[in-house]
Amino acid sequence: MRVITDVLSLDISKRGGDLERADLLKYAQVKNHPELPVRLFSPQDPRYVAQSGLRAADKRPEPNHLALYRADADEYRLKPGESKLVVPLTWSEDGITVTKTYTFYPGTCAVKQKTTTFPVVSTDQNGTGGYKVLKPAEYYQGVTASLQSAGFCAETDSVSVSVRNGIDFSEDYDILLGTGHVRRGQGSYRQTCTPPSFPLDASQVISYIRVAFYSIRCPEGVEVPRNAEDKLPVGCTGFVTATPKTKDNLDVKQGLIGTQIDWTFEQEGEHVRLNEFGDDVPFNKVLTAVNLGHWTLCATVKAFRGCQFGEVTPGAQ
Repeated sequence: MRVITDVLSLDISKRGGDLERADLLKYAQVKNHPELPVRLFSPQDPRYVAQSGLRAADKRPEPNHLALYRADADEYRLKPGESKLVVPLTWSEDGITVTKTYTFYPGTCAVKQKTTTFPVVSTDQNGTGGYKVLKPAEYYQGVTASLQSAGFCAETDSVSVSVRNGIDFSEDYDILLGTGHVRRGQGSYRQTCTPPSFPLDASQVISYIRVAFYSIRCPEGVEVPRNAEDKLPVGCTGFVTATPKTKDNLDVKQGLIGTQIDWTFEQEGEHVRLNEFGDDVPFNKVLTAVNLGHWTLCATVKAFRGCQFGEVTPGAQ
């Protein structure tokens, strides 16, 4: 299957979940030929791939580099403004489910890979004969983390799990029996809360709004500044995104904040030209530097305001 970010193009094989091909989109093999990117991994000679897997000590079926994984899609793309792209692959056999998750981030070639193992039983196998959880706290945290990696907002108090995928309601689940065995199927559902039981207000989650470049493109011969510098050389185009952040500097889930955002833009004279990124991407803007000077671009989300204080610097000399 194919994975594409702003800096990488990759092929991940469902056979073993191996990373078979990796092209560096920002680096060409030959100058002025971006259609020929540097290839880091390749299944062809000379073969160089990234493999990982697990072994079973008792000769049971194992999710090694030959196991066949499943995926929900054949192509994954990191969209502008997204803080990460999560690509999960799943293998299940003989009562064990293994999820191999690749996580990609904008502006970097770094790739995070995590393998999670869960025992599985049929949905009617509760209590005696089912699986007993020996570490309930870790189990609740693991289930919550899996839901979050799938794009849900999820919380646990180590007694139940609360889940939401929007801003209208949440659902509570009791996933353990009093005996410590896994509770499965419809019996795990407890209630629907309207309004959601967590959080009640965005102010409980949002700490600040980060307004910054996530990508800058410049003509040949112009040095591209770092995104965090908030500088844009004349002739360059900068792509800005507004990101609500928690106190722990994590991105707030899109389902919580909705799509409403208010932008304000100030400059004395014309130093940059401000353009919309697109009607379906309200949290992004596009800036093109034309003259030396400064600008201020601010975004307000749920009464929280953040600004970019930018400077246009000299371009090609």
